[in-house]
Amino acid sequence: MARLVGEGIVEYTTDQIKIRQQIAGSGFGDSTRSVDFLQIQNNRNAWLKLGSSVRILTAKEMLDELRKQEEYKNLTLKEVEDSRTTGVDRLKDIGLDYKGRFMGKGLATEAVLFNSLSKVTPSDFNEEKFEYENGSYISRSGVTNINSVWNTNNAYGLGGNNQGLVPPPGLIDAKVTALNRGSIRKATVNIKAHNKFQFELIELLYIRLGYTMLLEWGWDKYIGGQSKEIKKMGNTLMENVWFQDDYTDTFQTLIEKVESYRKLYSGNYDGFVGRVSNFSWDFDTDGTYNITLNLITVGDVIESLKINLPKFSVTKEQIKLDLERYNNDDLRDRNNEDQKLSEESTIVTNAGNSTLAYSLFLDIINPGSIGVTKWKGGIESNYFNLFTGEETTLQTRKTYNVDTNEKKDIKATEQDFLDRDKYSYFLTLGELLSKIKQLCIHSTNDTPIIDLDNDVESNIMSAYPNQISLDPRICFVKPTFSNNISATTETGTDIATYINVGYPSQKDLKEWFNVDESNTDCVYGKTMNIYVNYDFISTCLSKSTKKGEVFLYKFLQNLCDGINSALGDISNLEPIIEDDYKVVIQDQNKIRGIETSQYKDRFKEDKDVDFELFGYNISNSTSNILRKFNFETKITPELSSMISIGATANGTSTKNYDATAFSSWNSGLKDQYQLNLVDPKETSTDEILTNDDVLMLSKSFAEADIDSYVGPDWIPSLTGYETTQESSLQSRTSKGFTFKGERNPWSNDLVSYSVNNYNLWSDYVQIAENNKIAKIAKIDKEKAKDKKNTDRYNSFSADYIRYLIQGFGGKANTILEKRHLYYDLNSDFIKAGKKAFKAYVDKIDNEIYSRYGDASTKIGFIPLDFSLESDGISGVKLYNRLNIRQEFLPRQYPRSVEFLIKNVNHTISDNDWSTELKTLSTPKTSAHSLSKFNFFDVVNDSIAKDSKLFLNPALAKSLTTSIDLLNSNSRTGLIYDTEETTKTQIVLHHTAGNNTAAGYIEGWQKESYPLATHYIIPRTGQTEQLYEDKYWSNHLGTDLPNNAFLQKHSLAVEISSYGYLRLKQKGDDLGKDAGNRKAQEIGWYSWSGQKISDDQVAEPYRISSNGTIETFVDKVPGGYRGYVRFQKYTDGQIKSLETILRGWKNSYPSIPLKLTPENYKEMFPNTKTNGEYDISKNASGQVPGLYTHNSYRPDKVDIFPQKELLEMLMGLDGESTTTTSSSSSSSTFTYYSKFAKVTEEVNGREVKVTIEYDDGKNIGTAVGRATSRSTSRKNIDIAKSSASLQAKGDLANQFNS
Repeated sequence: MARLVGEGIVEYTTDQIKIRQQIAGSGFGDSTRSVDFLQIQNNRNAWLKLGSSVRILTAKEMLDELRKQEEYKNLTLKEVEDSRTTGVDRLKDIGLDYKGRFMGKGLATEAVLFNSLSKVTPSDFNEEKFEYENGSYISRSGVTNINSVWNTNNAYGLGGNNQGLVPPPGLIDAKVTALNRGSIRKATVNIKAHNKFQFELIELLYIRLGYTMLLEWGWDKYIGGQSKEIKKMGNTLMENVWFQDDYTDTFQTLIEKVESYRKLYSGNYDGFVGRVSNFSWDFDTDGTYNITLNLITVGDVIESLKINLPKFSVTKEQIKLDLERYNNDDLRDRNNEDQKLSEESTIVTNAGNSTLAYSLFLDIINPGSIGVTKWKGGIESNYFNLFTGEETTLQTRKTYNVDTNEKKDIKATEQDFLDRDKYSYFLTLGELLSKIKQLCIHSTNDTPIIDLDNDVESNIMSAYPNQISLDPRICFVKPTFSNNISATTETGTDIATYINVGYPSQKDLKEWFNVDESNTDCVYGKTMNIYVNYDFISTCLSKSTKKGEVFLYKFLQNLCDGINSALGDISNLEPIIEDDYKVVIQDQNKIRGIETSQYKDRFKEDKDVDFELFGYNISNSTSNILRKFNFETKITPELSSMISIGATANGTSTKNYDATAFSSWNSGLKDQYQLNLVDPKETSTDEILTNDDVLMLSKSFAEADIDSYVGPDWIPSLTGYETTQESSLQSRTSKGFTFKGERNPWSNDLVSYSVNNYNLWSDYVQIAENNKIAKIAKIDKEKAKDKKNTDRYNSFSADYIRYLIQGFGGKANTILEKRHLYYDLNSDFIKAGKKAFKAYVDKIDNEIYSRYGDASTKIGFIPLDFSLESDGISGVKLYNRLNIRQEFLPRQYPRSVEFLIKNVNHTISDNDWSTELKTLSTPKTSAHSLSKFNFFDVVNDSIAKDSKLFLNPALAKSLTTSIDLLNSNSRTGLIYDTEETTKTQIVLHHTAGNNTAAGYIEGWQKESYPLATHYIIPRTGQTEQLYEDKYWSNHLGTDLPNNAFLQKHSLAVEISSYGYLRLKQKGDDLGKDAGNRKAQEIGWYSWSGQKISDDQVAEPYRISSNGTIETFVDKVPGGYRGYVRFQKYTDGQIKSLETILRGWKNSYPSIPLKLTPENYKEMFPNTKTNGEYDISKNASGQVPGLYTHNSYRPDKVDIFPQKELLEMLMGLDGESTTTTSSSSSSSTFTYYSKFAKVTEEVNGREVKVTIEYDDGKNIGTAVGRATSRSTSRKNIDIAKSSASLQAKGDLANQFNS
């Protein structure tokens, strides 16, 4: 199973670290240090062993080995004895007995480098007990009394006495280091020989290039397990396995057994199985030999393993004949009869260069009995043809006009055919690795010398929703789009925006994008299910060295580099070597949320242990076991730029940069002189209109009359007052000019006159800009008319979702997209996709950082390196997560980064063993563990905010008078959210101001998030419904943990009122909010300094326990929430509110509305706890009911309990009891869309809208008409809105008269 970035260290190692830190901390204070603990601390020694795999062969054994090869089948024993040096000869050369004792494994068992030179008696395996027994050593001691080169027991005298009585040879030290970012290990072993015989013995057994050696080391005693009792090191692989006679073990099994001994001895043992890669020796002046032996793990073979093994049995002529047969074969895919393999394809030109290239060629031209279906893909197939079974006939190639989306035919070129040949064929990465194992990897005893991990389930990589391969010339992944932007035959295409899911032949491909089963906020791709293009594979095979060689590691690197690029450079796939022999395609980027996914057992955060860095930890009575530690930064120029951007952006969203990794580093800090980093504008509208254009437009607009028509456009009868046009005029400034009111100038060079086409100045300028852009585009199109296919690629979208719609077809805001540009394999379209995808991903990552403080993981590794050296320990592996107690590091380090192991080095010398751990860093992510974290919410919000694709134009206008509800800053593009939710509560607000509905909405449009209420009731009593009840918006702004739920499931009304008032004497300061002006006379003033007339001032009331309404300001100090007077809600406002509430009473009968003495305190809380006003437990506890903003927030004073308001609320169960003042309309009509049947008719530019209305009380029909500026969909929609507004105004006049 492939290792994942950030996995926890194995449990036996973390347990050992805990024990050692407890031992180091024992004896402090009242605790005592046990005898066993003292032994470990003061009398523990490291040991080192080196064993050889050399076997001494007789001539007969050599003959048997040689005859296993075909060319030596007829070799005779005499020929071997006469022509080759046998093992017997080798022994004779150094003066040893050759009659049996040292033959085979004999010499190796007699000369194990352990405690100088020792003889090992290999263990016996007890089948009944299933364990090894009786393995032992005979150690040398004393001085020999014989003049022989060999003796079994004595230390001094081995090799004779020609150079005097010298000690035996032995190991001096060993150092094991990690190479290639830890995936290959190298051991450097120093050996001392004291005479020529000893040197020749070492040379015969150990200085053997390419031969396998076993190096082991560990502690002679340790404390492990739960008993905390001292244990002695037992037999190891050397005694139990290495010298067994069955020869069944391979490199892989030996390495696996090393791991089993690490676990057995609780991380106090380690081993290294490697081949001799190099050696050196020198002769010292004292007559001794200093030998250095270099061992390297078998994984090193990947660096030198050739993948372009020659295919000797095939000729160019044979390849040509095979190709001709294929291109004329009726069994070829009948759905693509024109699709033939070209002689110029790299698949053909490289076919004879290697066994792998020829296999790829055969896949296409000789697919066997499954030829017809093989390339159609499918869940069981590892093969796929991008163009199988689709309308891809090249004889008349289909394309579309950008502006009209009309299909047209153009003749296919030879290049079209060649491109289709080159890029049609794909196989999964898993299948490719399987081919390489079969065709390119050498084996011993039917076992490959290295393994290529192609397991589908365990090899996963970072991915993002809606991610595709942006370059199908390299690879392809099954397109998987979010439900809200994809359409299938099941869901249908009757929605405003969707992306086609791809050709039908792709629906059964192997899944690449996956949502984790245990944590739906964790997503990843299955690396082995990437379909790799045959031409790209052939290109990688052709990237040879000067000598024409292609090595496996370089080939895999090139393959990964291409795939990374095709997937948008978000992943960082790279070949690494795990466990010394297994090649894994590893994503260097950590997968967000992987710790809580179905793979969580591999992280085991609860099992982690922190390395103590310094001193004594009194919280758990542990101390450090480190010898030293170091923290170092290595900042490259590229990373330096990123850090600067992170510091400047300070976590702000920017689609061009991922600032999040280093924004965490700088969180809470600000550079006083930092730049305000924002994305540059894609196009400059300032350059669209020239100075002459602006002067012409301003003159035209200034000469036009202001719209003074009082009628359906303004619907004055809804307000209950005679509204004058002048009182509602709005000023707009644009291009340096300011004009008031809506106007309709006569035609000019940029804007044509049209009836009922009145606009404010800024809107008029925008229309002119749009018209000029269209005019310029038309001119450019005429210039490009003679350029083939220019119209097909002149409008790539910078927005990723729109890009996908262009690529796969679909709809964008109801506009049908018929092009399928993805399959044109156009390089410009591919470049545009990479740019759009990067912006899309950066938006998501910045939004996650903004909401949850979680940095992006796609930056990969940060060169902030931490290293430590400790007493020797084993079990730590590449990319394991390293936890350290960081009190002695700056506090921001643990919040910003986490450390991952990149190198594990060991040094064994002078009876000591030390382990050095080197790390690199990745941005720390933890939001996945938060209950509020919702990854797909962020993705969908980012899509909506970036593209506004899902914005139905009908939703962008208020329901009553069509006020603009757009908000380009919010994630939805609106001042509200179009998510449909059930409703359980009703909340009343007042505005703390005096404005029109349009004025309040304009303020909400400036927020960076959706902010609004369903209704606004200005002072006039007019009701403005902004959006349908089923939608929602932010309106509470509480600190409650369920704030989001409360807002989503509540209905809200905003009543225009200044709210609380203060009594001021003449000359009193009106306060900072009023500009520190002085009161001109005695009276009641608003917070902003407006004097409120006495007839608009009201005091708060309450409901007594017997149900009567009573005054209380003279009884309760401070009145209601600290104030005794408020601006009165008008009779018209209370009447309109009643109408709204009664409508909701019918629509939501489960929400209790009647005000009673019991729920008065929930609606108007006025008590304090710890100096802060209380809130309603029912409101915050999601109990259905009618509440005010005060019910949720202690700092709010809206709504206040006005007498007339209380009377209305108490009477909601019966008939209406409210009355209106003489200046108010006796009846106010409120338009509800659910009671209206709307019919729209369009005849050219003429639009007619008929509304048939029936709410049970008001029944009538009205017709509105308008003339569109053009027949474009946008202008027709504008005309429909105008006609609809007329019809609604007519209805209002009918029902209110």
